[in-house]
Amino acid sequence: MWRKFFLYSVRETAESSIQVFKNILILKERRELEVLPHFSTRRQKNAQALIQYLYQNPALNIKTIASLLGLQTNTATAVSE
Repeated sequence: MWRKFFLYSVRETAESSIQVFKNILILKERRELEVLPHFSTRRQKNAQALIQYLYQNPALNIKTIASLLGLQTNTATAVSE
């Protein structure tokens, strides 16, 4: 009985993970097609660097953003908004 429950749980988790991954890809495509073109070249570069970092480290703060992009804290705050 517990094996059946365990296998069912594994399947449900896998299906949920697949949907999350698909949603991430949709967000990535939307960002590239709809959001980034409205930024200046410099802001596009910063936004792309920030997004790439977020894929690897999804939790960060303004201090980390400033350090990652080589910006002052005030500028990093504006970039993250």
